[in-house]
Formats: sequence, structure tokens, C-alpha cells
Amino acid sequence: MKRILVAIVLSGVSSTLWAGAALAADIPALYQKHCAACHGANGQGGTATPPIAGMPASAVAKVVNAHPTPMDKTGMTADEVAAMGRYVSNLKK
Repeated sequence: MKRILVAIVLSGVSSTLWAGAALAADIPALYQKHCAACHGANGQGGTATPPIAGMPASAVAKVVNAHPTPMDKTGMTADEVAAMGRYVSNLKK
């Protein structure tokens, strides 16, 4: 019985870690898809949009979650928005 429980727990941990890694790998692609056209390929800003590189992760998530069109049309999950915040905060200014 102990072996079954350990196998179940390890399976769940393994799946969670794999999903986290897969999500992290997809964030640069999501940035290019949803953000780069307005905020630049590296978050440097556009002609009518501010730079976002280095912005705190919580601020990015707050803006994405509260912003009107087109940011409300991204379809990103809460986890993706949080990961996007971390990604943008690590972009070099």
C-alpha cells in the first residue's frame, strides 16, 4: 500500500514539474504572440506604448488583468499571466 501511495505522489509531483517547465517554455512565444507587436520584441516599448522590460511581475499581471482591448483578448490563463509577469520583469531595460 505504501508503494502505491508513493507512486501516486511522485507521479503528481512529476506532472506538476513537467507542466511548469512546459508553461515556462511557452511564455516567450506567448509574449511574441500577444505583446511584442505593441511593446517591442524585447519590451522596449513602441511608438504609442510604454516600455515594459524590467517592470515588476505583479505590476505586469495587474495591468494585463485590468487592461481593456486588446489585452483582454489574449485568452491567457491566470498562471500564464503570472508567468508573463515574471518573464517581462526579467527582460533587460
